[in-house]
Amino acid sequence: MKSSLCTPARCALAGSVFVLATQAMGDGFDGAVDAAGSSAMITGSSSIQNTGVLIGDFDPKSNPGGTSTIPGLFGGSGNNPIGIDLTGAVELDLNTTPTGSMVIDVDFDALTIGLDAFSVDLLGGQVGSAQPIVSMLFSTFHTVNPSFIYPGGIPFEIPVGEGSTIDQAVLTQTAPGAGLLTATADPDIFDFTIVMPGEIALAFTLSLPGDVAPPVGDIDPIASPIALSGTIERLVNGDVVLVMGVDAQEIIDQTPIEGVSTPEIPFELPTFGAETAGVLITLTPDLVSTDVDFVWSLTVLGTPASCGVDLAEPFGALNLQDVFAYLNLFNAQDPAADLAEPFETLNLQDVFAYLVLFNAGCP
Repeated sequence: MKSSLCTPARCALAGSVFVLATQAMGDGFDGAVDAAGSSAMITGSSSIQNTGVLIGDFDPKSNPGGTSTIPGLFGGSGNNPIGIDLTGAVELDLNTTPTGSMVIDVDFDALTIGLDAFSVDLLGGQVGSAQPIVSMLFSTFHTVNPSFIYPGGIPFEIPVGEGSTIDQAVLTQTAPGAGLLTATADPDIFDFTIVMPGEIALAFTLSLPGDVAPPVGDIDPIASPIALSGTIERLVNGDVVLVMGVDAQEIIDQTPIEGVSTPEIPFELPTFGAETAGVLITLTPDLVSTDVDFVWSLTVLGTPASCGVDLAEPFGALNLQDVFAYLNLFNAQDPAADLAEPFETLNLQDVFAYLVLFNAGCP
């Protein structure tokens, strides 16, 4: 790296451009969810409602021994389409270990607390097992080859395979959250409440029988205001510990779907015997519905937020020792001192860049 070394005279000149007053830093902490002390419970369901058509797989040339579908209980001829309503759902009942992070801003004197960059994975990076349920509603029809009657008006449960999953359940704030501290009998422990806007992102995979490709359902993020309450404790080493949770919260969302249809899906409808009725199903998804309840509690470990310009002791306060520490890096041609263009060349622009950051202070 080429360098333009900072002589004492040059550095003194650069420093005189700025007023280098000692700056106290705020109480900012990088928070990480402690999985061992955290838990979540997720219950509910997400479903896709479809309208569609069912018809036998009979074809006079390619499948003359196939099934024909005919409306009504008896009689009729040919292979006729039968209108259907089909709902595919995944039922959830999970106990999980969340993970996540956030930025904590706390003022123990002013009794205020704020959270930013709050993001919690309620599944803890894992995939949760979900119970698939597929039901079909139709008017009465019967089949030929095999001969069987399917009475209408009653939801017909379709057996589906194992393997349906919930792949994502991430809770994220969408704007900074602010709250108040309340002192307790212990001078280092405070109660707090915080309300902040947020959203939850959910994704499912529904496993279907046979050779039908399993659809993956990414649902648009659902608005979910987050009301937190708990305690914050400041430790002797300068860290903080937050223990917080939410009461049972229900998320309900319905999203219409337009302009989408599936290709024909081959399916074997069960009968009372060993035979099955081969049909082809075409679906048009109409609506995605989500109704999920979740309860969670978090233990969050907060460490003092790092500050790139706080380079020397006493850490937690900016003063001339930090400036001298930077100049030592500069004169040692340390790449960490290269803060401004042209990069890979150390010159007074890097010194000026550091001093601008210094005067801006730390979070």
